[in-house]
Amino acid sequence: MLFTRAVSFLAFFATLGVFTSAKPSLSDRSSDSNTAAVSSVFTTLQSQTGSVLPQFSDLVASGNATSSTVTPLVNQLVSALNTAHGSLEAIPTGSTLVKRQSADAIATLVAGVVSDIANGLEPLIGVVPGLDVILIGLDTALDEVLVSVDVLVEGVVVLVSSALTDVSVILQGLGLGVVLGLLGLLGL
Repeated sequence: MLFTRAVSFLAFFATLGVFTSAKPSLSDRSSDSNTAAVSSVFTTLQSQTGSVLPQFSDLVASGNATSSTVTPLVNQLVSALNTAHGSLEAIPTGSTLVKRQSADAIATLVAGVVSDIANGLEPLIGVVPGLDVILIGLDTALDEVLVSVDVLVEGVVVLVSSALTDVSVILQGLGLGVVLGLLGLLGL
């Protein structure tokens, strides 16, 4: 009788040990692949916007910055943002947790893209009449990208917001109210 109690006691702890030493689940691996996919989307977006943004300061420097010359370039930015949004939407979501280091790296990448866009468009402030109207589509597209990345990497928008306080004045000058509202930077 004592023997059966001892065996059942040892069997219980042996079973518990098997469950606690299980290998990482598939969701751990999918989290890593989701992080890589999100990073890839923003690296591509940074490349696409990087080819358009310098053209705004060139237009201002040459005195040719008008709504008719700026609008096609803004449309290229909106197209790049819409492509990024579609790519982010295609990444499967689930109950995968992203490591803090990965979230920080993605937030840095996202903040870099938003900062590049703000700084690239800054020369247009006060030069192009009706700039806020021209940028309505960009405001919406950028907001959709930020919401999508926050769904995939929970809490990344808070990290991005803290990294963008220095460009909040530029975002306000551009009239990007939807993005400022999402980031919690309205009125700063």
